Amino acid sequence: MIGQYFPGTSDRTPWRIAFLSQVPFLFAGPLAVIVGYQPSWGAGQFPSLASIFLIITAVSICLGFILGILHKFPRWAYLYMGYGLILLIVLTGNLVNRIAWDFPYAGLLPLAVAALAILFTALLPAFRPFYAHIRQDWTLLSYALYAFTLLILSVQDHDEAPRLTLLVLLPSLIGLLGALAHLRLASAVQRVFALLLSMLLAALIYSLPLFNSMGGSVDGFLLALNVLLILWLALAALIIAPMLIGLFSHPNKSTTA
Repeated sequence: MIGQYFPGTSDRTPWRIAFLSQVPFLFAGPLAVIVGYQPSWGAGQFPSLASIFLIITAVSICLGFILGILHKFPRWAYLYMGYGLILLIVLTGNLVNRIAWDFPYAGLLPLAVAALAILFTALLPAFRPFYAHIRQDWTLLSYALYAFTLLILSVQDHDEAPRLTLLVLLPSLIGLLGALAHLRLASAVQRVFALLLSMLLAALIYSLPLFNSMGGSVDGFLLALNVLLILWLALAALIIAPMLIGLFSHPNKSTTA
């Protein structure tokens, strides 16, 4: 029954475009994890290499962002919009931490700036297709918010996983496969299911080092399980919440069927 609130779109992103659209997130994902484990790239050793990598990553994501605007926001472009919002929140957060603000609730400033950015872009003609497409297919917004999943999976706690192994890389790789599946599947239900399944599996693998570090303690196991469940709920909520657009867009659909 819930399938009636999913859009009836059947578009598929061609393989070539789907793969090319994932390239920047390969830099921001698995390759970023690998770079983070290279001691020779640390501060005072080869900082120029790390800087070049960051520049390539930033330029590739910005290029995809711009191309998405120029092509009037095809499906693949929505992940770039999610990353753009994340970048805005992170940069504003860094600014807040560097400046001693005197007004209360200064910590909420990044979210306020993000909200203002959303309102501002809604007024720009170039972004009208972005919001118009979401009203027709809310799974596009799910794909944009999936950027938060990819960002989390690209960061690893070295205290929990001190060595680079396949287990460390798998979460980010699975996250990218979920994004690729979303682009290639024609069914809206399958698209959202692919995002949720990849997120659940990747987050589980991502949390395994935490379970291992708890060393058989029941309290430790429950703590690690609690962290995993919170991560699941938070990320799943981001993917499912856009369904509200479908619920409000078709209030009488169940009575007219």
